[in-house]
Amino acid sequence: MTLLGMSIPTVTRVALPLAVDKTLSYRVPPSLAEACAPGCRVLVPLGKGRKVGVVVGLAREPRQDLREILNVLDPRPLLDEELLEFTRWVAEYYFAPWGQVLQAALPLALRLKVKRHLLLLPPGREVLEHPFSNPPARVRRVLDRLASSGNLSEAQMKRRLPEAGRRLLEDLAERGWIAIVEETRIPSHRAVGEPWVSARAGGASHATFGPRQNRALELLRGAADAIRLKELLKASGVTRNSIRTMAQKGAVALEWRASGTAWGKTLAPSIESALEPTAAQDEALAAVSAALARGGFQPFLLEGVTGSGKTEVYLRAAEAVRARGQATLYLVPEIGLTPLLAGRLEARFGSGMTILHSGLPDRERWEALRGIREGKPWLVLGTRSAVFAPLPRLGLIVVDEEQDPSYYQAESPRYHARDAALVRAQRLGIVAVLGSATPSLEAVAACRRGKFRRLVLPSRVRDRPLPDVALVDMREEFRATGSQSLLSRELAGAIQRLKDAGDQGLLLLNRRGYATFLLCRSCGTTLKCSSCSIALTYHRTTNRLLCHYCNRSRRPPSACPDCKSQHLHLGGAGTQRVEETVRSLDPSLRIGRMDRDAVKGKGHSRLLEQFVHRELDLLVGTQMLAKGHDFPGVTLVGVLSADALLSLPDFRAGERTYQLLTQVAGRAGRGDRPGRVIIQAFATDHPALVAAATHRPEVFYERELRLRRIMAYPPWVALLQVRVESREAGRAERHASRLAGRLRALARRRFEVLGPSPSPLSRLKGVYRWQILLKGPSRRALADGVREVLKAPEDSQGLYRIVVEPDPRSLL
Repeated sequence: MTLLGMSIPTVTRVALPLAVDKTLSYRVPPSLAEACAPGCRVLVPLGKGRKVGVVVGLAREPRQDLREILNVLDPRPLLDEELLEFTRWVAEYYFAPWGQVLQAALPLALRLKVKRHLLLLPPGREVLEHPFSNPPARVRRVLDRLASSGNLSEAQMKRRLPEAGRRLLEDLAERGWIAIVEETRIPSHRAVGEPWVSARAGGASHATFGPRQNRALELLRGAADAIRLKELLKASGVTRNSIRTMAQKGAVALEWRASGTAWGKTLAPSIESALEPTAAQDEALAAVSAALARGGFQPFLLEGVTGSGKTEVYLRAAEAVRARGQATLYLVPEIGLTPLLAGRLEARFGSGMTILHSGLPDRERWEALRGIREGKPWLVLGTRSAVFAPLPRLGLIVVDEEQDPSYYQAESPRYHARDAALVRAQRLGIVAVLGSATPSLEAVAACRRGKFRRLVLPSRVRDRPLPDVALVDMREEFRATGSQSLLSRELAGAIQRLKDAGDQGLLLLNRRGYATFLLCRSCGTTLKCSSCSIALTYHRTTNRLLCHYCNRSRRPPSACPDCKSQHLHLGGAGTQRVEETVRSLDPSLRIGRMDRDAVKGKGHSRLLEQFVHRELDLLVGTQMLAKGHDFPGVTLVGVLSADALLSLPDFRAGERTYQLLTQVAGRAGRGDRPGRVIIQAFATDHPALVAAATHRPEVFYERELRLRRIMAYPPWVALLQVRVESREAGRAERHASRLAGRLRALARRRFEVLGPSPSPLSRLKGVYRWQILLKGPSRRALADGVREVLKAPEDSQGLYRIVVEPDPRSLL
């Protein structure tokens, strides 16, 4: 094995999953030289411990004073050259440590488990047995435990003696009384699969077994192949122990078969498969197919109204790619979208597809990645992190709902999966299709500049009409009724008629909890999180005040902590309160709630399954409701506080409001019955609301693009955010000011420096935040300026950190 043309590497560069912006160099011992290749994992020493990293190349100058790698963990590279270079681009563009990007690309693979074992040494035993020794009581208790139990792990000792902290154990080891032995383990995962059972020829006779076991034997002998164990148990009524007994007597054989896919939970498709394409679908597919035949990078924006059949275009394009012996990467913004879509794909295509997302159990995720690396699936359906899927013959990338902010990862390593997918397609020279009913302004502008080719699906399939939309002015509602009800008369009446008509509905309020703040009516104090500059939200189901940013919670006080008044008022409304209001309106309604509090774990799939099977009449929820679901029974969509997002100090507030309203409205009327949408707001004359209500996207985009050009914001200029964070307010401000001064000195009319100023969310999780914005015509100029400033050595001593975000998705 060679590295970059050199026969035997002496020094290799290793990227470690650490928050450091550089790789580390290690010597390669001769015994590992042949096995050490770029893309392989290696075990290396770091400080007093060990880490798993990825070999990314050779150091420029071999050195003899370096530590050696301890082991090469893979017989062949987990990442090929294409993926290594792609992850390096992501790291450089997004100012992220390469090792952390590799960890995102290789989930689970860079984990390292270290188990510390404690052993009592002879000097320690002498301390216990010597009649004149008098060690402290807690030391004696630790030594006594080891003397009586022998080898204990550090965790076991901690459970039995909570006082046995690491500092005490390290002290005893330094004295030579105990030994601490580290056991290093790389997590491994068995192949995902399940047991199958088959009948053995000439096995034990029926007389040997009871009626249920004989019934199982009859089923097995009548089958052409082995039967899944769980299916056999259900069909025959036999138990697992009985099957084991039958296997021991030679009547049956048990075998483990790996799963062909890693689908996980799927739901039955909600619409017919392989509908005859419309003329617009045919035209879009012809354009994509021609690009596939030509080869080379070609990005498309598939813009289609909700229910126009964009998915059908994706799937037919994927079939064309499959026929060429290549694979498709199909990205969706949310894990919650995968069960319904997977059910549809499975019903239509059968096998050969894999789901990949962070919600999979570790073993299934590991098996999915192994199968992808071996080229088994022809289609991978995944969320944000699937952009790193190691598909060896990738021919097409689809990014559905490309405008969705969920494609952006806000924590390190920060990256935007849509933009990264475009870069990966460009580097591979393949086709990329971005799809949306409400495309981002960046995608619209790219079409106008000729960078993307725009394909349009102007109407719904089967000529179904778009839903009628009514805007309800809640100011007029209050003047007319004097009521402060969450529901207008029009929306309340529509909900009450829902069940009698045999229809279903969705109710959107983009706020979790019961009440969004707790206010003292006497002094005006709003209870805020002790770690964040955020009001606490009251959750009635748990009777707790919760911070939605750091998850701190507390019991509601009986009196104001400032003035001791007991006149406390729960203000604002969340989804829990909406659910309660609707139940009081019609107790017979079967209601489900879809928000992060209600659908943790597998609750999301269960709730979707109930709704698909018409076991629920109404779903109340947050923006999760708007995410591309296809429910033919939904004829009513209601939106509460539709203008809430418009008050956010973010230049994308209008765009996001328009997209959210249009997307959730598009859930109505996708079946045989027409849909109706009722949008409640105070600012009913806002252009974003008017455009969503009148189905006139071109009016909204023209106005918004014009405003962005006037104000010099993306997509017409590049934007980069630098944030300085510290637990000391003054330190964050001072360093942000120094940084802004250095950037201004470098700018020289190449870019504009705004700030510094406190971030709108000025304190989160106990950390004060100051931000600087850079605007200019060139992304490279912005990035180069920041890199130049960050080169200057300055010892932060861990008292502050700098976060750099190119193309920030939020300015909060």
